[in-house]
This record gives sequence, C-alpha cells and structure tokens, in this order.
Amino acid sequence: TPTSGAADMLDALEASGTKIAVVTNKREPMARKLFGELGLTHRFACIIGAGTYPLKPAPDALHAMVAACGGGASAFVGDTTFDTRAARAAGLPAIAVSFGFCDAPPHQLEADAVIDHFDELIPALAALQAPDSPRTIRRPIRLTLGNGSAALRHIARQRRPCHAAPTSPGITPFSVETYP
Repeated sequence: TPTSGAADMLDALEASGTKIAVVTNKREPMARKLFGELGLTHRFACIIGAGTYPLKPAPDALHAMVAACGGGASAFVGDTTFDTRAARAAGLPAIAVSFGFCDAPPHQLEADAVIDHFDELIPALAALQAPDSPRTIRRPIRLTLGNGSAALRHIARQRRPCHAAPTSPGITPFSVETYP
C-alpha cells in the first residue's frame, strides 16, 4: 500500500535531524487528541490545526509552523489543492501525495513533486536539493505533513516501535537542506 513505509520514512527523517510538523484544517484539539491516541505526538515539533490560525490555503499556519520548528524554510507535503496553495502562499516548495484525499488529480495540484509512496519522499526532497532544481533547497529543512491522518493511523496500526532506520530497504541516508 502507498502508506506502508511511512514509519521508516519518519524514522529516517528523524535520524537525519529533520523536524517534522503537522498543519491541518481539522480542529487543533481533535488533531492533538488523534495523534496522542496514536502515540505519535512525540514525533512532531508542533501540531497546528483549525481554530488557531486561518485555514489553508492561507499561509499563516505554515508561517507559524516554520517559527515553531526554529525558523528557516520548509517543504510542505500534502494531498489537496489547499495544501499546495498554502505552500505557494507561504513561499515553500510543495510535494503532493497521490494516496491521500486528493481533491484534484495529484499531477494537477501544482506541486514541485508528486509521490505515489512514502519511500519516494526522501528522493523527492533530494531532487529539490539538486543545483538545477527550480526550487533548490539550501538550509536545514523543516518538513510539514498536511492532512496526513490516514497515513499516521497506518503507522500506529503497525504496532511496532519507530526507530531511526536510515538503512532500511528503500531508505538511504541523506541530508536535506532548504532554500532561504
């Protein structure tokens, strides 16, 4: 399934020092409760939801996420036009996932990259790091997941510990940096 490998992806990002955050249009108390019940809250630098900032596609929550992660630029991963429009409004590169809610065909979300499986995220981030990329990344990345609830529920259902595993199959050690 597309969401298999999500735990390995989170582990590899964590092992690399990448900060991960959630920005969702779901009510923030509900999002916090969900991630708490799934045992995933500790994985995120912050969880920002509706009721705190204007809803996506407004960039406010993404700006707050960048600040909560210590400043600097970010990449935003999402599955809707609200996610990619919020990323654009915030001046961030966007990566669309084809296996989420997808209110439009994934390749029409106007993202910098589209992934069909979580094991494609790290290579997509690395591609944004390439010198010839139109949105080259140059500083430490703060990765934000959009409405990733389904994928995170999948991680929790695996009922296995999440460890740093940069050498897991399909995951290569990496260092991702973002643009100013």
